[in-house]
Amino acid sequence: MPIGFGRWRSGHADAAEFIRWRWKHGLSLTAAAEALGLSRHTIAYYVSAEQEVPRTVLLALSLAAAAAHRSCANKSRPKTDY
Repeated sequence: MPIGFGRWRSGHADAAEFIRWRWKHGLSLTAAAEALGLSRHTIAYYVSAEQEVPRTVLLALSLAAAAAHRSCANKSRPKTDY
């Protein structure tokens, strides 16, 4: 599910999106916190929907996914020497 910044987002939708991102990448709360430069406590708040996931964090998830996609695409291309 792509991240839609143009629409209103509820805390539960943000939490579900955040959880999907963690599961997709096999990240624990601690690993997700380290990857995003946040505390484990903050990640736990997002997962439980006690706090809405900020747009900056959702953007970071989106950018990380795009970078991973580009990395996979580059690996599948044959290398050429010029």
